Amino acid sequence: MTPALRRNNSSIIHGSFRVEMLGSQESLDLDSGKFYTEYILQCTWVERDGITETWDVVRRYREFCAIDILLREKYPSRSQVFPYLPSKKYIGSSLSADFVDKRQRDLGYYITSILHACPLLVQDEIIDSFLEIKRHILQKARERDVRRHSLCGNTTFLHRVSE
Repeated sequence: MTPALRRNNSSIIHGSFRVEMLGSQESLDLDSGKFYTEYILQCTWVERDGITETWDVVRRYREFCAIDILLREKYPSRSQVFPYLPSKKYIGSSLSADFVDKRQRDLGYYITSILHACPLLVQDEIIDSFLEIKRHILQKARERDVRRHSLCGNTTFLHRVSE
């Protein structure tokens, strides 16, 4: 996928985006005292100049359900190409290893299939918020700009001192 993201100052950052399911972890809901499963997604953005930014996002099944509903409502004409989410219900424990492994595979397939079918969705605020794309990409771009400007400033300062 080779989308472009717009920065606040109107410049555009070109690159390619990839997401894959890394795994899952069990967490405790402090309010209810119940355990639940979180799924770990690894996101990678590669800019045209080869600079790579990788980050992990942790999401619950219900968050996948939320983006599925939002995307189908926002893009009804594209919804037929979106895969279906794995079932919420399971006979037995939803924390069993077999269930978690299958759901993990299915959720990984779900998110990669949506982005493969509609690559420009990485620019949509629903996917952006879910995968924290702009936050990571633009933060790194700002950090590079600050370093570049501070290096230029230091070079100028050193040059003046040596004259």
